[in-house]
Amino acid sequence: MKFFRFFLFMLCINIFSCAKLPEGDTDTGSGKEDVSYQFTLAEGNNLYGQVTETLTGTPLAGIPVTDGYNYAVTDEGGYYQMKAYQSDTEYARTVSLSVPSEFEIPFGEDGYPAFYQYVNKDESGLCRRDFKLTRRTSVYEDFTVMSLADIHIKTADNLARFKSETIPDIISTVSQGESDRIYKNTLLFTLGDNVWDTPDQYGPFKDALSNLHLTDGRQLNVIPCIGNHDLMQKEGSTDFTVSRRYVENFGPYDFSFDVGKVHFVFMRNFYRTGGSGSTVATSGGFHDSQIRWLEQDLALVKDKEDKLLIFCGHYPVHENSTGNKDAFFKLLTQFNEVHCLTGHHHGVYNKIFDTYKAKGGKPIYDHNQVAAGGVWWKSNLNPDGVPNGYMIYNIKGNSVAAWYFKAVGAPVSQKQLRVYDGDASYEAVTGDLYTWPAMFSEVGYNMDPRGKFIVKVHAADTKNWDAEFVQDGKALPMTRVTTSIYDLCAYVFTFSYPKSAGGYEPGGDRYKQKNTNYWYIEKSEVDLEKDWTVKAYHSLPGGGRMEYRVSTLQTGFEGF
Repeated sequence: MKFFRFFLFMLCINIFSCAKLPEGDTDTGSGKEDVSYQFTLAEGNNLYGQVTETLTGTPLAGIPVTDGYNYAVTDEGGYYQMKAYQSDTEYARTVSLSVPSEFEIPFGEDGYPAFYQYVNKDESGLCRRDFKLTRRTSVYEDFTVMSLADIHIKTADNLARFKSETIPDIISTVSQGESDRIYKNTLLFTLGDNVWDTPDQYGPFKDALSNLHLTDGRQLNVIPCIGNHDLMQKEGSTDFTVSRRYVENFGPYDFSFDVGKVHFVFMRNFYRTGGSGSTVATSGGFHDSQIRWLEQDLALVKDKEDKLLIFCGHYPVHENSTGNKDAFFKLLTQFNEVHCLTGHHHGVYNKIFDTYKAKGGKPIYDHNQVAAGGVWWKSNLNPDGVPNGYMIYNIKGNSVAAWYFKAVGAPVSQKQLRVYDGDASYEAVTGDLYTWPAMFSEVGYNMDPRGKFIVKVHAADTKNWDAEFVQDGKALPMTRVTTSIYDLCAYVFTFSYPKSAGGYEPGGDRYKQKNTNYWYIEKSEVDLEKDWTVKAYHSLPGGGRMEYRVSTLQTGFEGF
């Protein structure tokens, strides 16, 4: 009778568990039974599993595992266990690994991350999820990241342009760059707003970035980030409920992994404040629970002071005004160097945080980049006049060695700057004329642009860029503007055209954007009859300098 009861007990465990509870001694993968180890699921824990090496089956100890709220670490038998998070309003939907650098990041056949699984408890309240990791044959420290922000797929036409313009450009750029050894081991990130409040576009968007292959046949893998327009207002009234569709399609939004000497952290860095119709109203910042998660995550990173941290989120981190801003930045400063990759504004608003410096002495840098979809696929421009495009980061060891803006349809060396005549005017289809002096007056800039060349440098920041006017072998320094201004020519093209003429909808000028990425020089200082070149220089914080040049005026809407 006792034997029969024991048999029924074990049968129930096998039937009702997500996966079978380990029984007795476990095999270490060495071919010998390890009688010294036996797994025991602690009382109260209901989420567990084993992490093993793919080829040998060897249990892997010390692997961080998270349910998106808390962390556990695998023990000597490769097992992790925890109580899956549950509150009155939220519960753990996924369990994922924070993959250490000595292992390959698991990707599926479609090129999307496979380091997570969904948590589905059985009738007994347990869930087992096992993982396998493949050890790298060598740990590389030099690699490339490409980031796409604000793709905003809302219609079939948006998707068609993304598939016919942006994706082929990325494939060509990576393939040629890796062939020329300019780029290495490239990863592709999205930085949120993959769709535009349109759940029906999740599938088509995901398919568009699935199974990307370079010209040599290698797969280009994609790691997505969540944005505010990836939330679904009609799904509920909390951050948890409105993000359900995203999680079902793309997995967790708070996760991390290591490559070489780099720790990557992806997070939802905004929260719901309301909403109407199909759109969720949001503000930049983090919930307290997310900061606690981040504290646990970073605490598990070894030798932080010698590593580079790259944070990926949708909202620019400098807009985190209410949601644990100081706590967030102080956590980041534990690393040798810190870069944040963000989007949201559909324009370039790079920010350097002198008040928050990393261990290596460099300030935290927020690369707030342009939208891949620009002005919502209405033209080839973003609201600040920068061409539709993406960013490229070359990483060497524990530092970002160089970064570049890449305009779709042009090599990196082109479409980096424009030169305008401050005496020019631009006519909208309405017949209205727009002039530089009127725009300067509108923004409150007490400087007369007449008699000047005005240069816009698309990817500039406040410290590391400069420009000069070169003629007859002589370089003349240009002066940077001191007040944020608009790219007037791009503004007239994009926002002053009525919708009937292919422009943006009425009132669309509320999206126009200004910044200080402009320089000027008096025309009286140069010979207008001779050839000239304007050069823009990007001094890289780690050493070296990038140079971009243009030798023609932008006189109209060509290329817009």
